[in-house]
Amino acid sequence: YEDNYCVMRLNGKWGILNYKGNTIVDFKYDNEITTYSVGDRIIVVTDDKYTLIDLNGNVITDKYDTIMPHIDGLACITLGNNVGIIDSNGEIVIDCKYKWVQPSSSSYFAVCSQDDKWGVLDRNQNVILGLEYDFVDISMSKDGETAVFNVKLSGKSALYNTSGERIA
Repeated sequence: YEDNYCVMRLNGKWGILNYKGNTIVDFKYDNEITTYSVGDRIIVVTDDKYTLIDLNGNVITDKYDTIMPHIDGLACITLGNNVGIIDSNGEIVIDCKYKWVQPSSSSYFAVCSQDDKWGVLDRNQNVILGLEYDFVDISMSKDGETAVFNVKLSGKSALYNTSGERIA
């Protein structure tokens, strides 16, 4: 059992049971099922299909090419060459339109556009730093309360706060 469910094989087919022994993913898959937890949800990978379900087996979303655990109950999603972030309810946090979304334990996301320009968005997709930098890295204070953004542009570095103000 991992996180209230168990991947098992029955009569040569793979499925998933919840902690009560109820089937939440039918035993119909020839290949072993891979799972990842996202909060109280499960990402189920069956034959290269990614589905986000609840612990009762109800499908939350299966429309993305990949769904991978992120941080704090979020999941990274892809559609073609586009990357975004959803929450455990399948709601979009960061639109699936970026080349990359940098993981962060804060409420901020460094995003890279398809033309390799970086910026910073908050969890509500408000622009903190526009897509104009060569690279952005998010750093957190030791207490995890304060985020700063290390940016590079034309070989020079700068430091910005969460209000988008340059501080160094």
